[in-house]
Amino acid sequence: MRTRSSGVLRRAVGLSVLLAALAPRAAGAATISAELHPAEISLGQDARLSVTIVGSQNAPAPRLPPIDGLEMRGIGQTMSMQIVGGQISSEVTHNFLIQPTRAGSFTIPALTVTASGETLETKPLALRVLPAGQAPRAPPPTADSRRSRQESAAAAPDRDAPPLRLTMVNFPDRELWVGELIPVELRLDIRADVQVVQVTPPELAGRFFTLTPPPADEEPPKQVVTVGGVRYVRFSLPAALSPVSAGDHDLDLSVTATALVAQPNARGLLDDPFFDSFFGNTPFRGRPERREIPVPMGARHVKVRALPESGRPADFSGGIGHFEVAAKASPTEVGVGDPLTLEVTVRGKGNFDRLTLPALESGTEWKTYPQSAKAETHDKLGQSGKKTFEQVIIPERVDVAAVPARELAYFDPDHGRYERATTQPIALTVKPPPPRALAGGGSSTSAASSGQAKANESGEFEIAPNQIALGRLRPSLEPLARDRLFLALQLLPIALVVAGFAWARRRERLAGDVGHQRAIAASRAVRAALARADRAVRDGDPVSFFAAARRALQERVATPERAAASLTQDEVEACVPATSPARATVREFFAMADAVAYSGARPDATALSTWRHRLVDTVKILPAGGARR
Repeated sequence: MRTRSSGVLRRAVGLSVLLAALAPRAAGAATISAELHPAEISLGQDARLSVTIVGSQNAPAPRLPPIDGLEMRGIGQTMSMQIVGGQISSEVTHNFLIQPTRAGSFTIPALTVTASGETLETKPLALRVLPAGQAPRAPPPTADSRRSRQESAAAAPDRDAPPLRLTMVNFPDRELWVGELIPVELRLDIRADVQVVQVTPPELAGRFFTLTPPPADEEPPKQVVTVGGVRYVRFSLPAALSPVSAGDHDLDLSVTATALVAQPNARGLLDDPFFDSFFGNTPFRGRPERREIPVPMGARHVKVRALPESGRPADFSGGIGHFEVAAKASPTEVGVGDPLTLEVTVRGKGNFDRLTLPALESGTEWKTYPQSAKAETHDKLGQSGKKTFEQVIIPERVDVAAVPARELAYFDPDHGRYERATTQPIALTVKPPPPRALAGGGSSTSAASSGQAKANESGEFEIAPNQIALGRLRPSLEPLARDRLFLALQLLPIALVVAGFAWARRRERLAGDVGHQRAIAASRAVRAALARADRAVRDGDPVSFFAAARRALQERVATPERAAASLTQDEVEACVPATSPARATVREFFAMADAVAYSGARPDATALSTWRHRLVDTVKILPAGGARR
């Protein structure tokens, strides 16, 4: 009997050591998914919401928002762990019971969970509740069917399925044009049991296309998908392609992924057949190996055509896409020789970098200045947005009635022809300039009669010379030293020097005061513990919250002779007067902290918020011990 017990104990100890050695190899980024079973029920029936987090063992339950007509409550969670190829895969499923109180269509919004240092978000789900007595189109799933789905989801991945897949979607099913900007979506599928630590930007093979890669400073969206019965984590990578030459070409894309691959070794320290049956005869040892894996997309045959020469407008600048233009001028009521700003805005989708608008030229009616352009994109690839052209123009004649229409020539790739987008003329009111006074101080009437500011034979107006007139001069010979404000300002630097000296002396005195410095350190420690407790409440983490709460109470009453970490519950209670209600609260906090840490108690979000308010009130009541000597 002793020999058998020793063998079981040896296996248990060996299993603990091996799990500890494999813990750092627990794999990759956490993912989240949500399912509603069923999506259509009758009034009086229940539905179940399951939120599954893969890759995190202590992910908190998501917070369900209140929804009118639905009562939702948690009914527990399930956890599972798999070790495949030396990699640990953990999965937590939070289950909720949904009971409708009325018929109708409901939407459960996206739920968020913070796990493994990142924020995960589910997709919204739709629930339809039929009137009582009306049967749904599909019967509610039974307990056996739910168990079967859970067992199939927990099954090990198919090792014969490709570990990484690269595909392209949203590619147009037509011939392409040289210079056209084509937005596409690249999908990188990573098998759930493969741990990828780095992926290079997509690269093109050949020189017939250019590629605008996805933004490197943003993490691409991801979701869990099932392809051929195998679960993958799918990353969506937006990109843009542009052909640079005509002809029949092969479009070939690829990325390179760096994966962690564990290498099998011979038996090591734990030479026991027990582990063969537990881990599938594949003992692993040491750190996993980083291996670069090329992931090709597979060539796609594309036909590219050059832009037609026939019908090409003379002012065509290379814009390819779909655009519309609008123009405005400010102001619309000006005088001859007064400037106004013409603003033409081009909106749409296409290659805005090649888009230019011909500027309004100077002539007998207009004097113009160079045109400026400013582009604003609405997406990360610069394919959708607007481009604004501004130009300062000046009417030269009174009979100018409108700003002429502006035209943009572009190429429509869907119909294969050149198009024009035209603005409407902008009506103007141009007034003649007012008569100007003569340089000698004469009136405007005399100036007009003498011909200094009247129209000449060509209809243009002559400008009278500038008139310079000095105002009334008042001498001031009073010395500056007699000015009271000036004398008062001389005292300001002296006051600042005295105040700075006093502040420096006080700072030096407080720096040498040991009791003051200890009080400041204790106050900072309490604030830091309360801040950690607030973060734990926001994250829904009761373990971290009660650990921070315990430390805040200890730091509050700690003395220079006794460190906070060594204070027990009885010693903290002893610092509180016997008649104070804070003594009972301190006892409750220590008891709840032990229950959360050792017995698995998990208060919900509402309870954590209540505990947080009680913690702040208790810290205020407790006597501060940091300054006691």
